[in-house]
Amino acid sequence: ATLFSVGDWRLFQRAKGLSIQLHSERFTLCVDPSYGGAISRFEWRDGTPIFKRNLSVVKGCSERVACFFLAPFGNRIKNGTFAFKGQQIELPANAPTRPIVAHGHVWQAGLEIVSKTTSSATLSYRHMPDEWPWAYQYLSTLRLTDYALIAVISVRNLSDKPMPCGL
Repeated sequence: ATLFSVGDWRLFQRAKGLSIQLHSERFTLCVDPSYGGAISRFEWRDGTPIFKRNLSVVKGCSERVACFFLAPFGNRIKNGTFAFKGQQIELPANAPTRPIVAHGHVWQAGLEIVSKTTSSATLSYRHMPDEWPWAYQYLSTLRLTDYALIAVISVRNLSDKPMPCGL
């Protein structure tokens, strides 16, 4: 048997594109922790799609996604530059096909599986300061009931200074 360190396992997951499958009486949900917890499938148990897959591809992921989460900011930052509390922030482009800064960090990150049951999963990402000079922790919990998909996402600032954030 081969034993993996946590870092090796994350690389193995990313290479394999492993996804988590969740089920309820009416729904099936597939989530890919190695690509920001993106939802690759959400469908009725008979296979009829609820979320249609997006035509875009997430950071080299070969499977097209139906939904991905944006944190700590959504949309785009013009020219990758903004000022916050007197500090000028310059971020590198992160969009696979265009030289823009888009959608934060989480959609391109490998997330850790905190917990998983048949019908729910909680995923976590911890960002350490880099060009984005704040540390934060992102959590997402996806839960299927017989009537709904419930998604709860949060970002907790781990830095000692205020951090801009939008979900």
